[in-house]
Amino acid sequence: MKVLGVIPARIGATRFPGKPLALLHGRAIVLHVLDRARECDALDRIVVATDSPEIARIVTADGGEAMSTRADHPSGTDRAAEVSARLPDYGAVVPMSALRSTTRAPQLACHVRSRSRCLSKTRVVGSNGALEG
Repeated sequence: MKVLGVIPARIGATRFPGKPLALLHGRAIVLHVLDRARECDALDRIVVATDSPEIARIVTADGGEAMSTRADHPSGTDRAAEVSARLPDYGAVVPMSALRSTTRAPQLACHVRSRSRCLSKTRVVGSNGALEG
């Protein structure tokens, strides 16, 4: 089963507008999240889902993949679902939206280790109702 990691990155957040582009140790926060996601060997592909051309540009300049999404999503999970619907070949989608509440790199790394352990132990129920993986 292929696993897709999706990092929602919205430019117009109400609590911290522009947060994905804010610098942490001289690097955009969205790139820190992307770096941590790249450490997760359980993910076959990582996509940054964004409504911002500027975020997409920064991500692609760093060698990442960005996908444009609608600006009216109420949550990062909805943004991840839009990307997931466009990429039906993935049997599991991991929204990296739990990372949105932190800006400290050590916590980001901890989240990635937790997700890797969780994904490695996950069993998926296939369309026929049988356990896979």
